[in-house]
Amino acid sequence: MRALAVCARDDHSLDGYTASVAHVPIDGIDVHVRLLHVPDPSFDPAAPANHQKVLVRVQALSCNFRDKSLLLRASDVCRAGHYYPFGSEFCGVVVEVGRGVSGLGPGDVVMADNAYPRGDDGVPPGVPTNHSSKEFLVLHQSQLLRIDARILPCEVAAAFSIGAQTAFLIVRKLGIFPRADVLLTGGRSNTSLFLLQALVQAGAAPTVLTSSPEFTDRLLQLGAQTVIPVRPSDASADYFDSIRAAIAHTGGFDFIVDPFFDLYLSPTINLLKIGGAYITCGLYAQTEWRTSRAAPQGGKDLKTVMEWVFTKNLSILGNCLGTASDLASAVDCYAAGRFTVPIDSVHTADAIEPFLTRTFSDPQRFGKVVYRYQA
Repeated sequence: MRALAVCARDDHSLDGYTASVAHVPIDGIDVHVRLLHVPDPSFDPAAPANHQKVLVRVQALSCNFRDKSLLLRASDVCRAGHYYPFGSEFCGVVVEVGRGVSGLGPGDVVMADNAYPRGDDGVPPGVPTNHSSKEFLVLHQSQLLRIDARILPCEVAAAFSIGAQTAFLIVRKLGIFPRADVLLTGGRSNTSLFLLQALVQAGAAPTVLTSSPEFTDRLLQLGAQTVIPVRPSDASADYFDSIRAAIAHTGGFDFIVDPFFDLYLSPTINLLKIGGAYITCGLYAQTEWRTSRAAPQGGKDLKTVMEWVFTKNLSILGNCLGTASDLASAVDCYAAGRFTVPIDSVHTADAIEPFLTRTFSDPQRFGKVVYRYQA
C-alpha cells in the first residue's frame, strides 16, 4: 500500500520503500515527508476481531488544522525505520467486510463518520483515524458513511465530514432562527467556510470577520451579509470599532460562532446582545508548544470576559464535532444543491510539498486541499 508519512530526515532504511521525498516547511520547521510503498495489511473477514470491521482502500484524503500539530510532533519523535502516516479525512472504496457488518459491502464508496459521541460500545468517538494517508484502513462499520459518488464526488467527500458535522451541530445546538444576527469569526478558515453555509441554510444573517479581506467577494458569494476585515495582531482599543458601528442599530449579535477562542473570545464577547450565546470549537495556537507562536490576542483576559458574561446574562458553549445525523443532514443539503464544499486544489503523484504547503502555509488558499492517489 501507499502512504504519505513523516519520516526521520537521515533515515536510509526506508529508501527501498520510497517513491518520492519532500521537505515541507511548516511554521518554520522543515518536516521530512515521503510517499512510501509498504506491505498491505492483512484482513481476515472471519476473524472475531474483524466481525464488524471494514477494509477500505483510500482514494483521496485531506488534512485539517489539528493535523499540523500532529505532523510537528511526529517530526520531533520519528526514529529510523519508523514512519508516521497522517491525515484525518478520506474517501475510499470498501474492499472486504467482517461477517457481522451490515449495510456495507465490497465496492461501496465511503467516507469518515466522525460522530461524537458515538453510540457503539467500544468504538472510540470522534475522528476514526489520524492516518488517512494509509491506502488501506481497517475501521469499525459505525465509523463509515456510505455515499453515492455520482452525487458526492470522491475529492469532495475526502474534504467533507469534519467541517460539515461540526457546522451542522453548532447551528442545531444554538437553535439558529431566521434572520438571526450572527457574528462568524475566522472567515477564511475551513471550519468557518462550512459554518457560513450552515448558518445561511438555517436562515441567519452572518457578519463575517476575516484577516484576509482579499476574499471578501468569495465570502459574500457563500452567503455572508457583511464582511469586516480585522487584524488579529492589533489589540488596540478601536480594534472592533467598525463592528460596533455595524451593530449599533441592533444592540448586538444574537450569537457569536468562533473556531478560534484564543483569537476572538476576549475582544468579541461584549458584542453580544443581552442573553446572547457564544460558541467555540477550537483554538488557534495548536503548535505553540513547538513554535512559540502564541495567538496574537492571547485570549487570556478571563476576568473581563466573565464580567461581560455576568452583566449581560450570556452563555458560553463548547462544541466537538457532531453526530451521525448532523453528517447525514449535511450530505442531504449537498445533494439538494443547498450546500457546497469549497475545494482549493487537488494534488496527486509526487506533489507532496505543494499539497502540504497549500494546506498549512499558503495565504492564498481558499477551501480544502485534497490529495488523490493515482489509480
